Amino acid sequence: MFRLIFTYLLPLLLPVLGYLAWNWLQLRRTQAGEQAEPTPDPADMPWIILAGVSIAIYQVRRCNDVIQTLRQAYTVQFQIEKAEAQREAEELEKAKRELR
Repeated sequence: MFRLIFTYLLPLLLPVLGYLAWNWLQLRRTQAGEQAEPTPDPADMPWIILAGVSIAIYQVRRCNDVIQTLRQAYTVQFQIEKAEAQREAEELEKAKRELR
């Protein structure tokens, strides 16, 4: 649970909380009669946008790797359980034949 919070939830929530805090501060300035700072123009910060998009793509690929690993683990576990069930069935059949 700890890993889930720090790996997935925190990276998603921190930027949203930062934006909401900035927006709240701007609203308070406006209500106090001060002039609010202008909204940053995305054209002024191409490197920040590029970094954000790169990090988002990296996270999606990483999540896909995690999902693929979990699927492989599930498949292996399923195969182990299937082999155990088949072995138990064979042992039961062998025990039935010995009783005859």
